Amino acid sequence: MINHEHKFIFVRVAKTASTSMLPALFNNEPFSDIENKYTPNISNCWNHDLNHCPLNVIKKVVSSEIYENYYKFGFVRNPWSRAISAYQYTIQWYKNNKPQELADE
Repeated sequence: MINHEHKFIFVRVAKTASTSMLPALFNNEPFSDIENKYTPNISNCWNHDLNHCPLNVIKKVVSSEIYENYYKFGFVRNPWSRAISAYQYTIQWYKNNKPQELADE
């Protein structure tokens, strides 16, 4: 996510509270506005989760002037608690999105 006003690139790492950080970083704007206004167009070079793309992909789509002059950062967390959080999220997602043939069993 790129904030041109404050000249930074925020790399969202999955399961590190990056969604919770967005209002603080982007002036309490609604989440949908933040995604629309501050997410670079990466769909032509990244076919995975558009909310969590690595810095090297962002580098491909922004100008060299922006990339060189903007502050770049992201957040990390303890790898074990991140793995547990991702596992719990996956289990919950699966429970809520079962394929129909498994839901009928």
